[in-house]
Amino acid sequence: MTVRDLVLKHEGLKLFPYTDSVGKKTIGVGHCLDVSPLPADYYEPDGSISEATAMEVFDEDLDKATASCLKLTEPWWLSLNEPRQAALIDMCFNLGETGLAGFAHMLGCLSAGNWVSAGAAAMQSKWAQQVPDRALEDAVMLRTGRWPGE
Repeated sequence: MTVRDLVLKHEGLKLFPYTDSVGKKTIGVGHCLDVSPLPADYYEPDGSISEATAMEVFDEDLDKATASCLKLTEPWWLSLNEPRQAALIDMCFNLGETGLAGFAHMLGCLSAGNWVSAGAAAMQSKWAQQVPDRALEDAVMLRTGRWPGE
């Protein structure tokens, strides 16, 4: 599994605009149109976007989420293995940089290598109530340092 696979699994792909679980207008792979509208020429005549466009936007959004994680965790990012990095990127993709920054206790636990407490802190949040399956999978990855199903 890769971080791209993980985020795609959690977000899904929708080629027509929809309203997500917290009321945000969204399209593609979890791209929030309320925060970052797409140019008009990205849309097909029926109001959809192509799969190729959705994947291009997804890759850009994934790069932004990764950069945000690096910014928030720069001194200790490289001490995390790939599944733990992926879990943080997945959280950031879903919550945004500001949202992930709000997990100060969890980030502190990760910086100290306290994996069990980091996983528990992720689950003790409003986010975990909103997206329980995603949160549980990310929390287990933070705790164990393993990809789902390993």
